[in-house]
Amino acid sequence: MTPQLTEFFDFLRFPSVSTDSTHKDDVRACADYLMRKFSSMGLTPELHETPGHPIVIARSEVKENRPTVLIYGHYDVQPVDPIEEWDAPPFAPARKKSEARSWLLSSKRTVKTSSATFARSLIQA
Repeated sequence: MTPQLTEFFDFLRFPSVSTDSTHKDDVRACADYLMRKFSSMGLTPELHETPGHPIVIARSEVKENRPTVLIYGHYDVQPVDPIEEWDAPPFAPARKKSEARSWLLSSKRTVKTSSATFARSLIQA
């Protein structure tokens, strides 16, 4: 598996279901993961506490004659119920032949990951 796919699967493994209080620590762990991820990309991440779950913001250095890009997304996910209808664990991404399968592939995480990859390419250009 490529390093990029391994990294993507790591992100997909967080069961950050914000509407379920039993996943409060998972939501926090996902926010902490994003802080490390953004920092490793050369961004300056900020974690803002709220009465609910933390907000993560990442900024890059402003460069003259370069476009400003704003990417918005949430890192929490929807509940997976009814769990008994799953044929594989929803937070355990897997490769089957040339496909990658996970509950979160249909969530906003794929958009966020591709947006982060796009942002990294802009920063490095």
